Amino acid sequence: MDYKSYLNEINEKKKLKKHIPKRDTFCSGFFITSIPFKNSSIIENSESYPSQCSHKSCSILRSMNPEILMRYPLEDNDEIEISDLAATLCFPAGIKICHSDSDPEKMKDYLTLLTNNKGERLYIMTYHFYLKMEKNDFDKVYDNYPLKLKLKQFDDKIKETDLNVMNTKSNKYFEELQAYKELEFKKFIYIPYCLALISKYPYTKQIKQSLECIFKIIEYQAYNDELELNEILMYLIDSIPNPNKFSIVSFPLPDYIYNRKNKKTYNNIVKLDLPNDTNILNSNLCEIMKLFRIKNIIRIIRLLLFEKKIVFIDSDYSRLTNVINSFLCLIYPFQWVHICIPIMSIQILKYLETFVPYLAGVHSSFVPHLYQYLSQNSNEKEQVYLIYIEEDKINKKDNAFLIA
Repeated sequence: MDYKSYLNEINEKKKLKKHIPKRDTFCSGFFITSIPFKNSSIIENSESYPSQCSHKSCSILRSMNPEILMRYPLEDNDEIEISDLAATLCFPAGIKICHSDSDPEKMKDYLTLLTNNKGERLYIMTYHFYLKMEKNDFDKVYDNYPLKLKLKQFDDKIKETDLNVMNTKSNKYFEELQAYKELEFKKFIYIPYCLALISKYPYTKQIKQSLECIFKIIEYQAYNDELELNEILMYLIDSIPNPNKFSIVSFPLPDYIYNRKNKKTYNNIVKLDLPNDTNILNSNLCEIMKLFRIKNIIRIIRLLLFEKKIVFIDSDYSRLTNVINSFLCLIYPFQWVHICIPIMSIQILKYLETFVPYLAGVHSSFVPHLYQYLSQNSNEKEQVYLIYIEEDKINKKDNAFLIA
């Protein structure tokens, strides 16, 4: 059966309606996140955070808070809640617009976790891409642009300062102004966007295939009917059941090849095969064997079994998720029942002050902020263990360590 045959059951729905969960389905929700056109908010003191494009020239700007631009279901329900908190997990360091003369490299995609109001884990698979715009068009559509605000600050600073001092090349203000001016005269800019599918099950490969299909529909929206994106979302979230322990569910996904005259549609068959326990699904245990010594692997498993506060630190978001998920598999048949957030955004870093056990992943650029929040929790009975993945090192947080 092809994709269109599956859609016959839901073609009567001409518009997106409130999602009422009737059965356990493959996916639970979808959203698109980026910066809003108007009234976007800026993260203060975020100049040190890395940019999505990894260009040093773009990293000097302050980050902007991501927001949900489109979502399905349109309203929250008992099963799923989509908020701007979910958007921050797609861009943990905020969004920095890319100013480049050529197309930037594709951003890395990853799998992360949320917890709903029932305490159930929800897996979020991300798909990042850039929207290319001319600089003049961008200035007409978006407001509160960090580059404009920064240049205005420089203008005000120049008016208040002696010009002889500002024109000195050794002056840091002059050097920073030159860097910002170079960005201002770029012809094109690239705005980071993220598509995200939410599921109660870690079907990493299958969810990624679905996101690639959705991206193709969005990318070639001019060639499609208006409701095609709506239909594919309703199809993925409302129509595809999750298999039970003794069955396999196969469903088709449309694949498009476009040209200027017509569109050819093919069908990719996706299979869902639920093992006896989803905790051991889609985990690459070989990675942690390469990253950690056996002694440290045993120490980390022991920390998990004793329900300690654990923070993994690394410069790669994808690796953070993979490592944490792998260690959760290694403690099987035991389960980690406490807070688990493999990728902490800068906005939710403050929740690490909590008194309950947690398992978290933090980007290495957030370490100074991490020390700041952990130093406020000085209770010696509640130690926090910091695990540096790249260095294969485990540190126990205490006051002496934080001061050092």
